[in-house]
Amino acid sequence: ATISQALLSGCKNISRAYRLTEHTLMAREWGILLKTKKTLPDNLAAVGIHGKYFHLSDSISDPNRIPCRLTRQVSDSMYDKYQFCPETDLCAAPKHLCMDVVRGKGTVPGLLEDAPVFLTFNEENLMLLSE
Repeated sequence: ATISQALLSGCKNISRAYRLTEHTLMAREWGILLKTKKTLPDNLAAVGIHGKYFHLSDSISDPNRIPCRLTRQVSDSMYDKYQFCPETDLCAAPKHLCMDVVRGKGTVPGLLEDAPVFLTFNEENLMLLSE
């Protein structure tokens, strides 16, 4: 997939990225390192993940566990939408991550703005994007 295809699919969580090793990448705009079981392509330009694939992590053993703080919460007729700022030393002003939960289909404990949480996702939902 390409960056433009990911944007057309409605993906809001896209970060420029580069490959560090065969299985590790740096998501520059999120300021985080991510690991994959699959070999990363040489032409990796960005990564993306749809907001519906994020979930809260309460286990330290979860892979790609991202420390964040909740910055905003809104709801519409279909989704509860949460915006998080990654807590990182690798980026001065990280780009926000958005998590979407279908109303009535999932439960998210009462989150408070500026509350520390961890987000994670299943690796198969991570989009490895080229230009």
